[in-house]
Amino acid sequence: MQAKTIVATVLGLVLATPLMASQATPQVAAPYQKSFGMAWDKVNEGELPVYECIHVADIAAREAGQAAALADARQAYKLCYVDAAVRYSDAFFLRNGNAEVVENGKPRGCTMYERYLRGHVASLEARLDVLGFNAAELNRDITNQLGAVPASCGISL
Repeated sequence: MQAKTIVATVLGLVLATPLMASQATPQVAAPYQKSFGMAWDKVNEGELPVYECIHVADIAAREAGQAAALADARQAYKLCYVDAAVRYSDAFFLRNGNAEVVENGKPRGCTMYERYLRGHVASLEARLDVLGFNAAELNRDITNQLGAVPASCGISL
């Protein structure tokens, strides 16, 4: 049984890697490009871009005071909050056997994944109000977009 799980995990990694590598960085306005680009690189490696997204959130909060820049600020913030979290979720379970199902019937990485994902959203919540977002709505966006493996952890944000 364990051999089948390992083979399935390895096969999943091999098949998903080209798909992950081909996913382009979402476009953001000029003030966010460098930090968001670094954030997207991190999520593609299966790492959370906490510092990079905090920087995007700080720029967005500062830019939100200008009516002409508000839409770009909201877009960049939401991409870091939601899209980066969803992309990270997929990449995380492709690393280090995190997707392997263990005794409790859930993927091995669920405990660490939950801790990391909660840390990600908590680190960005300070800028929600300035940008006119609601944490419950953004968290729901994340959970609604999760792939099968991350969703099987049953995390509620």
